[in-house]
Amino acid sequence: MIYFIQGVSGGPIKIGHTKKSLDVRLKSLQTGYHEELVVLKLHKGSVKTEAELHALFAEYRLGGEWFQPCDLIDFYLSQVKTIDIETQREIKWSPKKGLDATLASIEKGLVLGALKKCKWNRIAAAKELCISYRSIRHRIQKHNLL
Repeated sequence: MIYFIQGVSGGPIKIGHTKKSLDVRLKSLQTGYHEELVVLKLHKGSVKTEAELHALFAEYRLGGEWFQPCDLIDFYLSQVKTIDIETQREIKWSPKKGLDATLASIEKGLVLGALKKCKWNRIAAAKELCISYRSIRHRIQKHNLL
């Protein structure tokens, strides 16, 4: 299972994978964190899924598996269905096209949305997404947005 965990008052988000009970993992993480940790999202996934998510959100990595909150992570979390923590059964949608295609679609939507909001000003859109100008140029080209 893939989990997204954050302190109760916000701050960095931990993206991890566990085969064990989430409660056990959460208690283990809690001992080293200064405030109560809460689960933002829990969904199906493997170690490979975790690595792909870490790569997707690499620009926001603070260290290890901790990431700076950003619109891309928020959008991803809004698109995947959650697994019920008690029953560990999936509550919502699971990517039908595969993770790579789903993440690419999410990324394209965020970049396009930022560009439209900023009237196609790439510098402003990069700031909106908290990424570098070079990075947004790459993503515009990658998704054929011009």
